[in-house]
Amino acid sequence: IPVGFFGFDAQTWNGLPLPLALDSLGFTGCHAWLAPVASDALSNTGGTAFWDIQIPMNAFALGEHVYFQAAVLVAGWNPGGFVFSNAGDALLGTP
Repeated sequence: IPVGFFGFDAQTWNGLPLPLALDSLGFTGCHAWLAPVASDALSNTGGTAFWDIQIPMNAFALGEHVYFQAAVLVAGWNPGGFVFSNAGDALLGTP
């Protein structure tokens, strides 16, 4: 079961600096690299997950960064059962 997270902040999350180690939550060796504003369950097809995100064509978005991270259910890998990816950073449009 893959899950995708996205957000607009990769500096802090709830006042804590990022990246944030997730060991205390049971996700040993994993980090949160962004402050998520939304998440989606993704479908896994042959080991690949696709994520279509609609971004409105609006001037407010030009030059904004959007950060992405994923987690995948891997039973037994750590107590929490999920492994988290590194993060991606997308710059929207041309400022």
